[in-house]
Amino acid sequence: MNREKVLALRTCTNNMSDHCGLIWPLSGIVECRHWQPSIKQENGLTGLLWGQGTNAHLNMHADAHWVVCMVDTADIIWLGEEGMIKFPRAEVVYAGNRAGAMSCIAAGIEQHSPPKPEPPADSVIAAEFTPKAAHAQFTAPVVESGAHSTAPLPSPPNGIGPQAAQPSNAILRTREIEF
Repeated sequence: MNREKVLALRTCTNNMSDHCGLIWPLSGIVECRHWQPSIKQENGLTGLLWGQGTNAHLNMHADAHWVVCMVDTADIIWLGEEGMIKFPRAEVVYAGNRAGAMSCIAAGIEQHSPPKPEPPADSVIAAEFTPKAAHAQFTAPVVESGAHSTAPLPSPPNGIGPQAAQPSNAILRTREIEF
């Protein structure tokens, strides 16, 4: 079974212990012996998914070990704080200083990002494209007076003045527009 893996960032003290006293290896598999699938930070391993989120739980001391571990996505439980995840087991892929951990995370993000589309080899120009004639549809009133058609006169303001007979029917017309 091929499962998706992600990277998580965390810190340990100078002797590689975490907040619960678990000693993390410099590389290899680490597992929580008292795992409980809850949204509490206890009883599990924690870290920042892809190194992004709040740094409230990171050790900023100069002698802290920055740890990057690979986690199976099926094991992740999201905690309430931004970016924080909890998991029962992981594989330590880097332990060292902050700059090295950030480089490791950046390389992992680049590896997991979707491939960038390549630009086309040749530009394609639609030289044979012929646009269709544009059409406009409008409703034209029909006004007939004797032997020829006339357009209706506009109504004066306030309805005062001569009124032309308004048509009772209208014709929908389509006209081709030339460019």
